[in-house]
Amino acid sequence: MPLGLPYHQGDVFTGVDLAGLPDASNAEEQLAMLFMHPCTMRDAGGALRKFVTVVRVTRQSATKVLADPAQWQRNYKVMPLPDLYDTGRGTHVADFMQISTVASAALPRIHRVAQLSADGRLLMQQRIVFHLTRHAPLLRLFEQAVAHIEAEAQYQADWVEAGTARTPIADVTLAQVEALEHEAQEYLGTSRDTDSLRNQLAVESSRAAATRTVQLEIARRYPRPSTL
Repeated sequence: MPLGLPYHQGDVFTGVDLAGLPDASNAEEQLAMLFMHPCTMRDAGGALRKFVTVVRVTRQSATKVLADPAQWQRNYKVMPLPDLYDTGRGTHVADFMQISTVASAALPRIHRVAQLSADGRLLMQQRIVFHLTRHAPLLRLFEQAVAHIEAEAQYQADWVEAGTARTPIADVTLAQVEALEHEAQEYLGTSRDTDSLRNQLAVESSRAAATRTVQLEIARRYPRPSTL
């Protein structure tokens, strides 16, 4: 997984010690999925909180890719993860019944094995709500609610990508990525500042202008090599 991808709801990590949860024969990979909403897992300035909640990820099948939605229609206590490792084999599930709190330091990026797509995160949120309430809001309602969150995450990723464009991928360091992320978050401002770009992104009527401002700033600070 690219180091520059921001932490997001639904990220899956390996080697996570889920203390307090019972042993499971299909959990030997020690996989865990970030459970918290992106706004909840970060402080007002965008930094990851010291502790975050995760759910255990277990293996459902070692060989079969169970991607048919009908397979999961009556099992909303899990988030299906067919072909988790992108090898064309196997199916895992994130189990909402097995939740734990871990130090965010226990989830280093180099141990991240998968990240959900934007559509995957919407499905995860819908399944969580149904699991907790037995009500399944339309996906478009989730999409509207998180549009600015997805935009903010994408702009941070764009910032990091632009800032590391002159560095060979194999040479990009975690320290470099984290410094660029901090820079991007500082530029967006905090949610406590009513005029911050972060708050402008949260309002549909000002989102397009805020997006343009961020894009121009990225281009100004980190022009593409071909434009020099």
